[in-house]
Formats: sequence, C-alpha cells, structure tokens
Amino acid sequence: EKDKKRSLRIVNTSSLAAIEPFSTWSGYCTAKAAMDMFHKVVAVENANDTTVKCLNYAPGPMATKLHSNMLSHVNLDEKIRDIHSKIINNGEMIDPMDSA
Repeated sequence: EKDKKRSLRIVNTSSLAAIEPFSTWSGYCTAKAAMDMFHKVVAVENANDTTVKCLNYAPGPMATKLHSNMLSHVNLDEKIRDIHSKIINNGEMIDPMDSA
C-alpha cells in the first residue's frame, strides 16, 4: 500500500551529565550535551511532520554496569562520587527494566 505512511521514532537516553559539568567526565558530558542538542534540532526540523516523533528521555540514575564501573574509578571526581553514593544509600537507583 503506497498511501500508508511510515512513522519514525527517535529516542535518546539523556543524563544529568548533559547539563551539569563534572570534572573528569569531559568526554561523557560533551557527548550527552551534543546528543541532547541533536535531538532538539531534529524535533524542530520535523515539527510539522506528524510521522516523526522525538523523545529525549532522562530516566535518572540507572543501575547499569557503566554506573558500577564509574564508581570504582580511582580518578573519579568527589562531587560525582558523593552524589551517586547518596543516590545508592537512599535506594534511588532505577532498574533499567523498570525504566524501559
């Protein structure tokens, strides 16, 4: 059926690191900020196209391997370590399957 339109869904998993600078995380923060802006621009460029939907999703602190590896890093900024230690101690980590 040629009349049937296809739809496109673009999803980005964002992070606090996209808007908050953390020492020792320059690459990660820059990449997250760039992806946020990319999705904003794509959304604006396709604002009148009902077949394109953009979701920039920031789920919060996720209990992932990346997170556990990050906390064990020797050169991790103390600000990051403190924030994430509080999140863990308060039971605020989000299971990725719950977020999905």
